Amino acid sequence: MITVMLPAFLSGEFMELIPQQRKYISQMFDTGIINGYSLSTDRSKLWVVMLCKNEAEVHATMDKFPIREYVEYTVNELMFHESAKVIVPAISMN
Repeated sequence: MITVMLPAFLSGEFMELIPQQRKYISQMFDTGIINGYSLSTDRSKLWVVMLCKNEAEVHATMDKFPIREYVEYTVNELMFHESAKVIVPAISMN
């Protein structure tokens, strides 16, 4: 699990990167690398849960974050991470 410290002041340059950041996170969800992404209500921290082979892979993924130059982060290895499964209803052709 990665704790990402966001800048105290969210500059215009930072805000312009948010759509790219969201797209990247969506791609990481699709590939299964990221399975959790949360933002604190005060917008000071992000928490990211990743499934990686090793810490080097975590850093490589973090280095590709569009917002990377604006943030600091710490990596905490988890023993396990549980979450509720989202069940998508079957598509009906009716």
